[in-house]
Amino acid sequence: MIARLWTAKTNVAQSGAYIKYFEAHVVPQLKTVDGYLSCKVLTRTHNGMVEITVVTMWVSMEHIQGFSGPDTEAAVVSEEAASLLVEYDRHASHYDIVFSDPSKNS
Repeated sequence: MIARLWTAKTNVAQSGAYIKYFEAHVVPQLKTVDGYLSCKVLTRTHNGMVEITVVTMWVSMEHIQGFSGPDTEAAVVSEEAASLLVEYDRHASHYDIVFSDPSKNS
């Protein structure tokens, strides 16, 4: 299993709009991609900005290509999403999941 991490920053006023956009547009798109398992969006307010980390879980790197295209490191950010962000990473990072505690609260 692979975790794909991507980060961005926005201002406090736009953070809620970005989360709503993610729920309404990104999640439905992800659910259509074979090999997509789940996602989490993490936020923290720091120095007046909201830092966002998106973690998506995938069966394999080959399945990630169904979302990202051939360049699996390339971030996938629509113009509408980008308009809600102050800055964002142009690349995503991938990690092999070597341990996971499937507790009922995760």
